[in-house]
Amino acid sequence: MRPSRAYRLTAEWLLAGDSPAPPPRDCRWEAIIAVASHHYVTPGLAWQLRHAAWVPPAAADYLDATLLLNRHRNAQLRAGLARLCERLSDAGLRPLLLKGAGLLASDLLPDPGYRLLGDLDILLEDAASLDAAATLLTADGYVWGTSEHSHQLPAATHPEHGFTVELHHSPARAPFGEQLDKRELFARAETVRIGETEALIPCAADRLAIALVHGQLQDGRHQRGIPSLRMIGDIALHLAAPDGQAAFAEACARLDRVAPRTSDAVVAIVDPYAGFPAQVTHALDSPWRHWWLGAKGLARALPGFLTRAPQERRLALTGARWRSRLARNFARW
Repeated sequence: MRPSRAYRLTAEWLLAGDSPAPPPRDCRWEAIIAVASHHYVTPGLAWQLRHAAWVPPAAADYLDATLLLNRHRNAQLRAGLARLCERLSDAGLRPLLLKGAGLLASDLLPDPGYRLLGDLDILLEDAASLDAAATLLTADGYVWGTSEHSHQLPAATHPEHGFTVELHHSPARAPFGEQLDKRELFARAETVRIGETEALIPCAADRLAIALVHGQLQDGRHQRGIPSLRMIGDIALHLAAPDGQAAFAEACARLDRVAPRTSDAVVAIVDPYAGFPAQVTHALDSPWRHWWLGAKGLARALPGFLTRAPQERRLALTGARWRSRLARNFARW
């Protein structure tokens, strides 16, 4: 199975809603797991395929366990995000939750473990609010990293709770953040309840615009020609909502005003009638041998799910052993 086929199947399943179609008989599940892991969509894929009887038991066990672990992880993140929002609100600040943090606080996730998060991104209204939030994090024991970015402070990690917060003064790195007007983001934001307080999340069109700017421009996906499947998964969540199609169209139009035709590959992947874009197939398959060696290496690094006997797989699912064996693959957690 070539990388483009594994990518295409994974994208189709993420976009399929409640009716994912079975793969061809020659489907290589180690390749599916490799591409899902590379794009950080394994828990979302697990949710999409949870009722699919055609998933091999070994792969189903792995997917189910990944979703279960990410539920626990996201529960910790949401509790920490709620505490932080309460502290910021008590200080008179208005946090705007970006990307995964915004999804975690929204009602879009069909399962608490659906979305894999690396950190919590929070946008503040002005320089004074950013300084006040940074002072609050320091007082609460967060440890600051050293990497400087044009659009955010260095990452701050809580040593006890283990999650990382990134405080933003712009929604994206320069010059892309200039295309996402911060005042407009706050003016159009939605209020959500989290913990004992309220926070803001961007409206649907702005959430998608931020995802597209990050996924296609800031992270260089447009230049490489391979849209992020995590971004495709976020789009799928929004398309399932009543206003999803209109929000997606608005976000694509805004992106194309900045960089014409940047959204073409994304739109083609999302549209089931458009046909899979040839440029994505080429971009995935041109480094074919290198990719496949990496896929096989990842498959070997998994806890034996594709080769071991059922009893051994059950043993591998025990908490400490499971976490230890997956530490390498989920280091970004």
